Amino acid sequence: MKKLLTIILLTATVLFATACSSSSVVQNAGDENAGQTMFERHNLDDDYSILVDKETGVCYLEYILASRYGITVLLNADGTPKIWED
Repeated sequence: MKKLLTIILLTATVLFATACSSSSVVQNAGDENAGQTMFERHNLDDDYSILVDKETGVCYLEYILASRYGITVLLNADGTPKIWED
């Protein structure tokens, strides 16, 4: 019984943490900068890109595979967010 409960809780946590959604936020909305993108995209290949937050410089890995989409923050070895350096 404990195993089943653990599996259910882990599955719910993973689904909640991935924040599945039919749309992605890439633009500011409702302010004077509406229409400007929040991220600068650096394509790695057809499926993967690095998104850089224009305000903070924090890097995110984005992937689009067929109908699947994912995004995650890139971290340094010490667990702090990776900051884009040109």
